[in-house]
Amino acid sequence: MDINHEYLPDINNIVDSLRKGHLALFCGAGATADATNATWLDLFREELKVIDKDVNDYYKLAEYYKLHFGKSKLINTVTNLFSEYKPSKHIMHLLKLPVYEFWTTNFDCIIENMIEENTGVMPSVIYNSSNIIKINENKKYRVFKLNGSITDGDSMILTATDYDNYKYKQALLIEFLKRELVLNTFLFIGYSFDDNLVLSCLREIKQCFPTLDYYHYRLEKRSNKHAIFQKIEAKYFEDNYNIKTIFVNSYDEIDDFIEHIYARFTERNVFISGSFRNLSRDEEDNANLLCKVLVHKLIDEGFNIYSGDGKRLGSYILTNATRKMMDENIANQNRLVIMPYIDHSFKTKKADDVDRVNLVRRMINDCSAAIFLYGQSETGEASPGAIVEYNEAQMRNMLTIPIPSTGFAAKQIYDSIIENNTPGYLERYIHVLSEETDPERIAQTIIEILKANSM
Repeated sequence: MDINHEYLPDINNIVDSLRKGHLALFCGAGATADATNATWLDLFREELKVIDKDVNDYYKLAEYYKLHFGKSKLINTVTNLFSEYKPSKHIMHLLKLPVYEFWTTNFDCIIENMIEENTGVMPSVIYNSSNIIKINENKKYRVFKLNGSITDGDSMILTATDYDNYKYKQALLIEFLKRELVLNTFLFIGYSFDDNLVLSCLREIKQCFPTLDYYHYRLEKRSNKHAIFQKIEAKYFEDNYNIKTIFVNSYDEIDDFIEHIYARFTERNVFISGSFRNLSRDEEDNANLLCKVLVHKLIDEGFNIYSGDGKRLGSYILTNATRKMMDENIANQNRLVIMPYIDHSFKTKKADDVDRVNLVRRMINDCSAAIFLYGQSETGEASPGAIVEYNEAQMRNMLTIPIPSTGFAAKQIYDSIIENNTPGYLERYIHVLSEETDPERIAQTIIEILKANSM
């Protein structure tokens, strides 16, 4: 997808919110339409032929359906339509983002099912004011279903009467939505705003904070037929609700846009691989100094640090980075990610064991660059685990920066890279990398390579 330069400031804001842990996703019916293949109109097309007039207000249409067939029939019809579960490719793309708060007006369970299937984590699902206490469950993911859920038929907001009573019955849920709209940046996907639910919340926020200058964003498919209307509508959303519109040419481009956001997020994420067991006191002091200088420079330059808590070296990465952030009052959200992926049972497993490799993949998946330091095994040779991490980094075309002066696996990886056609991003630094031992110079060289290859 070719990104319109007009949207670059907006993309920067979205990515910045993502990195700070302040991005929330709001999914309307369009976000899961590829899985449900169903719309409100499908509910009534066949059975409401008795109504000889087109009705565009689906809440009113549902009200008529209830009057004609009864509330139980309405609930059963909706439940049956949305009960069949199929994965949504749109949600699959969204799950790549480190976003843990999903809001939706959909009744179906696609979002929560896909979160559980793809992450192994069951989310908290909050669909009315009475179960908002689930916020305290301390689960990684939270799914807020504003219109109720098919798992509880009485919770669904279906008819005009349901909607009229909504603000009274779901007052707590609405208040929590307002809170999140103030604290976070929302990205709206496949949501029409026709129900006025979110807009009424934003209207109140605008009245309370008339000078508020932060924005939410909506992704909208461009219409050549209604270009003038869309331009006016976009200005209306921006002026009245602080919602900026990002136009795409097709629904598939929404997925491409999300992929671009994810790529922008990963570009500042750096994985540090390394370990050592048997170094002299002076060598270990130098290793600590290298880790300290490196993580300080990475944090100062806005890079985020990922590490697998490698033997001995991992503790130096963690300690120096944590102390730096404490001293400068830097929030830890996404700035330092440590995944201790080797447990006691792994001691008997080979480095290429499938469980170990899967954990390595989880660890480096959100990174665009990998730095290799030392990598000494228990036998004093190159660590097979570091070599596995290098191979995984190569498969992902990650920027790979080994420091040969630290020896062991780092030296082996460096030699392999040089022998197999030195990549362009390392060519001008070959001399420094191969000979430099000063921690300050090494760290500065790494920063120069990373900055030269950032988007």
